[in-house]
Parts: sequence; structure tokens; C-alpha cells
Amino acid sequence: MLENLSADEGLPSQKLIQDLRTLCGLAGKDLSQLASAFDSLPEDASEEDATDALLEKLRGITGEPERLGAAANVAIYVWGRWAARRLTKAQIISDLKGIVVDEDQRAAVGPLLDAMERKIESLRRHMVLGLALGTGTPRIKSATCVVDARAIFKSQTHDKELGHTQPYFDFDRMVPVVILEMVSELNGEKATHSFLMTEKQLAQMSEVLDRAGQRLKIVKKQLGLSADEGSKKDGRAE
Repeated sequence: MLENLSADEGLPSQKLIQDLRTLCGLAGKDLSQLASAFDSLPEDASEEDATDALLEKLRGITGEPERLGAAANVAIYVWGRWAARRLTKAQIISDLKGIVVDEDQRAAVGPLLDAMERKIESLRRHMVLGLALGTGTPRIKSATCVVDARAIFKSQTHDKELGHTQPYFDFDRMVPVVILEMVSELNGEKATHSFLMTEKQLAQMSEVLDRAGQRLKIVKKQLGLSADEGSKKDGRAE
């Protein structure tokens, strides 16, 4: 039972088995949509890219959102394990047989597996790149910025004897701030970092990043790379 996808991990969860059966039980047109999402992936595609592509396709499918979401998520799981464990399509089909997916359903899911297989080397290249770039140095997986305003009072020191009539309770002004949250990953471990920046600090960071971008263009030119080549996005930013 899932001896290839879940090898050395003990018995697979009932949810994983159920989600795989759900995927194989989708209507042919829905499976075709998922297959086209994989076919649309770029070179060096990541699992995050596949997730985005599948979610985009799901927006055009009418049906049960939870069921379709579970099917898409387990499709990403299969693709990732397929690449990481260097499995074959025959081994994937063998696992489906092991959880009693019938012959008709295995045939129906075949075009989706074919699309996954066509992009499997792209994912493997991305995985190798991730290992090479991530060795010893955390990589940014995602970044989110939130704009807020903070209240400033005339004093940060509270004098108990003065009661409520003291500078500690005197409102001065509101200051706009930016809260930057980044999720990093190193050796499979994720960590969240939050930074509060003033408008001036944000401008300074933007300037530093702009200079880095200009230097990157020079390096790529020296390496003989095109403007787009090597610019594969590794994380998500908002």
C-alpha cells in the first residue's frame, strides 16, 4: 500500500489514501484541466509554481471546492515524491492499484500522470538548484509587507505617583510604519522573521535592493545569460 510514495514512513494516513482516491475519481474534464496546468509549467518549475497553476485552473471548474482542493494538493504531493524519490510512472500506478483504485480510474488519471512525467525533470532541476543555493544559508520562501500606523506618546516612562496626568498618557502623533514578514528555510526547517520599518528605513532597503538588482544584471551579462534567464522566482512576495 503506497510502498513507493510512502516508503520507509510506515502506514500512510487514511486522509492521504482518501485524497488519492478522490483525485482518481474526478471527472475526465477536471483531470484534463489539472493536466493542462502541469503542461503550462515553466522550466525549473517548483511545487509552489504547480500549486499556483492548479489553483488557477480550479477557479474555472465548477464543483465541490474542498474535494477539488484535496485532489490538487495530493497531485502536488505525488509529483513531489515522484521527483524526489526518482520513481517511475509504473511505480505510481502500482501504488494506486494498492489502494484499490480500479482499472477505469487508473486509465482516466493516465493523461494527468503523463503531464506530471513531462515536467518531472523540471522539478528535479529545481530541487537540485535549491540544495545548491541553500547549503548553509537560509533561503527566503515568502515575504509579506503590511502598512500600519503606530501611536506615539510623549514619554515611554510611567510614573506611578503622577496617576493619569503625565506625559506617559499624552498622545503625540501617529507614525506610518511597514511590517515586513519573511519566511526562511534551511535544511527543511522554516522560520518566520518580522521587521518593523519606518518610511525612511523602507526607502533605504529599496535603494539597497535596487543596487543589488543592477549588480545582478552586470553579473548575468558577464555569464552570458539573458535578461530573463536565471531569474526563476524561488519564493512568494506580496
